[in-house]
Formats: sequence, C-alpha cells, structure tokens
Amino acid sequence: MSAGTLTLTNDTDAVTGSGTAFTAELAAGDFIVVTVGGIPYTLPVK
Repeated sequence: MSAGTLTLTNDTDAVTGSGTAFTAELAAGDFIVVTVGGIPYTLPVK
C-alpha cells in the first residue's frame, strides 16, 4: 500500500520522501510509477 509524499526535482535523479517506507520496501531494480501533469512516468530505482 502506498503512503507518504514524494518530491521529484526536474533534471536530477534525486527523489525525496516524507512518510514513506523507501528503505524497507524498495531495492535497486524496482520501479516507481508517477503521474505528473497527466503524463505517467516509470522511474527505475538505482
């Protein structure tokens, strides 16, 4: 189940989270799917 807020910054691969479980639930090779301005993006986790 998703929880928390992600912050994405244009032209960088940094993603920050508030109220998330990144370190417990994501690993290198996983993907995060986000929708920005109605456009879906699939972002790989490094």
